[in-house]
Amino acid sequence: MLPGKLPPKNLCDYYSWIVYYKDGKKISRDSSVTDSYCVPDGIDSVDVYANGNGYEIVDTSFRVNEGYTAIPIQPTSVEYFTAHDKFLSDVESSHIQLTTEDEDIEILDKEYGFMSTFDATISYTSWDVPGRDFRFTYNCTAENYFNDKYPTKYPDLPQTIDSLRYLELDQKCGSSVTEKDLLVLPQLANFNLDLESHTAKMLGERYQTRYLEELNKRAWSVGSIIDSVKYGKDYHNIRLAEIVGYLHTKDMVNRLIELISDTSFVGLTNSADLIYWERIKSGDLQSYGHGGVVFDDVFTVSGRANHLLYKITGTRLGNVRMKPSPEYLERLKCRWITYWDFIMQDGGPTTTR
Repeated sequence: MLPGKLPPKNLCDYYSWIVYYKDGKKISRDSSVTDSYCVPDGIDSVDVYANGNGYEIVDTSFRVNEGYTAIPIQPTSVEYFTAHDKFLSDVESSHIQLTTEDEDIEILDKEYGFMSTFDATISYTSWDVPGRDFRFTYNCTAENYFNDKYPTKYPDLPQTIDSLRYLELDQKCGSSVTEKDLLVLPQLANFNLDLESHTAKMLGERYQTRYLEELNKRAWSVGSIIDSVKYGKDYHNIRLAEIVGYLHTKDMVNRLIELISDTSFVGLTNSADLIYWERIKSGDLQSYGHGGVVFDDVFTVSGRANHLLYKITGTRLGNVRMKPSPEYLERLKCRWITYWDFIMQDGGPTTTR
């Protein structure tokens, strides 16, 4: 029997199974999510295994010699159940306290209170503060709870956060932005107003050397690089376009902004060690278990353009996922135009190329 008040189906990332044996031979296996198993007639021994969010809860074998057998959980998994019990206690006292390792989310919640929709507060805690497993399990349990309680609102939370994160730009879309219009955005990570320092830093990274050397050996133009982004499947082209963006920032940014609304599918090759979870889940991209993560669908022109704009400017204004709506892409494009006009006031940074 499992401890705690929540049934297994409400536990965070919980799974289990039991294997039945007769005379040493495997007869069957039951992997239903339950806190107890009914042993069929004639079975003389069983193997039981249960895991919750990476915690090994049960891993044991025993002979069937009683009508009822209770198996103690592993001592190391006590923290897993403690997190669930703490969440239930907080629900009863209307004091749900989520934690995040993304400082932006805490800033946004303080500004807009979007977590109040879920009767919860959220606070920033660095990943290296002890108790991370406990916090993760607590948050995971809360996610299941909110999914059940707010089935229509919770799936929209990422979009809600996106809209709040860039609300200042969305409100001023198509208008001139001044410093007094941007109160929240400058506090957030991945919002950069110093292109000079960013491009210099990125060009100085050691891993960029081989791309710079390759560019020096081939005949290229900004136009040919943009064409490779639009039509070339090789991921290597995207990396070269990134370098050209640091060298010819103004021209590249202006051309890439125009591509944000281009939903053409290009595909991708030579992408070993690249991680984009939506394409891995769809089967379009192989997972190697490690590699660099991108947050835009670089299988498409719009996703590539947004990814490159982020790399070149050091600023993220939203993500292009699989099958984005035309309305979202137009809003994203307008954000980039508004941001870029703001950056380019008075001619822009002196070293912007």
